[in-house]
Amino acid sequence: MLRLWTLSQNPHQMLRKCRQLHNTAVKLAQAAESSPSSSTATCKWTANSLRTGLIARKRGMAVMWDNNGVRVPVTVLQLENCQVTANIVYKRPNQTEYHAIQLAASDRPTRTTTSQMRGHFRKAKVPPKYIVKEFPVTPDAHVPVGTTLSAVHFVPGQYVDVIANSIGKGFQGTMKRW
Repeated sequence: MLRLWTLSQNPHQMLRKCRQLHNTAVKLAQAAESSPSSSTATCKWTANSLRTGLIARKRGMAVMWDNNGVRVPVTVLQLENCQVTANIVYKRPNQTEYHAIQLAASDRPTRTTTSQMRGHFRKAKVPPKYIVKEFPVTPDAHVPVGTTLSAVHFVPGQYVDVIANSIGKGFQGTMKRW
């Protein structure tokens, strides 16, 4: 687990931005509910809500110091235009529902995108992207399609799980491996 230290620099300002993002998402969700072709979007998040993740690129490591002067290593992550492309609701055979949000990141040229994906992005009204991932959420955590997510999505001091593919090093031999 990594701690999101960069957001804890000015907590009052970050909380204000979080509230603005939440209020904007609520207004967009209400507007989507009032339209006839609305997807499932509800208003309030709770403490038990499973919210969506983000797609980021690791840019390196840095150092920060806390109030006691203790040195803390941090990972620098870059968000590259991470946008919601679909809200997924699937009814399973046992009558339970699966809720997910599909996110896409890293803009890509239209000429290198397949026609099927171009149609998908056109329907979501977002530019084509390189990376498309699905994040399971609770029913109250759906975000309107086309919303751009940023670091404000997280609360200052919140712990986050980071999942990544390791960089392949090829065959190294036993001495390097152990």
